[in-house]
Amino acid sequence: MILFYALIFILVSTLVFIKLSKKYKILLNYTGDSHQKFTSFEKTPLIGGCIFLLFIFLFTDFTYLMKLYLMVIFTIGILSDLKLLKSPRKRLILQFLIIIIFLYLLDIKLIFTKFLILDYLLQNIFFSFFFTAFCLLIVINGTNFIDGNNLVVLGYYLILLLIILFFNKHDFQTISKLNIFLLIELISILLIFNFLNKIYLGDNGALLIGSFFGIILVKFYLENTLKISSFFIVLILWYPAFENLFSIIRKFYFSKSPTEPDNNHLHQLLYFFLLKKFKFSKIFINNSVGLLITLYNSIIVCLAVNYANHTQLMVSLIFFNIVVYITTYMFLINYKKK
Repeated sequence: MILFYALIFILVSTLVFIKLSKKYKILLNYTGDSHQKFTSFEKTPLIGGCIFLLFIFLFTDFTYLMKLYLMVIFTIGILSDLKLLKSPRKRLILQFLIIIIFLYLLDIKLIFTKFLILDYLLQNIFFSFFFTAFCLLIVINGTNFIDGNNLVVLGYYLILLLIILFFNKHDFQTISKLNIFLLIELISILLIFNFLNKIYLGDNGALLIGSFFGIILVKFYLENTLKISSFFIVLILWYPAFENLFSIIRKFYFSKSPTEPDNNHLHQLLYFFLLKKFKFSKIFINNSVGLLITLYNSIIVCLAVNYANHTQLMVSLIFFNIVVYITTYMFLINYKKK
């Protein structure tokens, strides 16, 4: 019965937030930024995080400390969307400090990765919290980076929820089955509204969702270290993490600030390529990019999920993903320069 009430809540709250956002002209997408103008559309409410956070508070049984952590991260995203916290550097510093504090309060830290040199360093409690916070920061901001086309973030994390559900049936109990079904319902409906171009996640939604799943997957690994390889977690988070790391490296290479946004992320280049090649609407191309990226990651996950404790296979798939990413990126960036 709770799933039915949750369904009604998601539908009603989404429609209400859309109405309020447009009526009072608040949290509406602004396409004046150069990194947004190709793949986003004006007057689309940035309310994904609002619905997600409210849902977490009302329908799930996560701890109050976990909910407080999500609310603080969400606040940073809202301030960014409202242009009240414009500096990317200040946002990063704030995020890192908040992550460190709440990792300590939640007592969550990586202490074992099956990588000998790193495991030795992780015996130091300060390094352990620092390293865990750094990993989460990469995933969180990587999630924000890939949130440039419809369906990419929501599709990606829907896949991760299905992975967690799969393992839940095999005695992996990091999240209760009810919470998993509630979250699948939430992400699925937000995905539909996003597909219809009625809502965007905004910074508030992307940072919130990245933070939530980052913490959940760290806990998932810590509670099941004997059953899964640490590289399995790296594999299922490879896309937002590598998008972030690759973006930093290429910006340093071209003597640009790694915190400054641009329109040279993989999904933006793919959007530009498809827009030039095919005479379809911008919204259709936008959704197509999200579907292609989600389909690719779904295939990789399906190959990996039955071999989660097979480190060599996980490393091979990670390496394969990186090769595919860089090869595709080089082709698309060269096409754009023509």
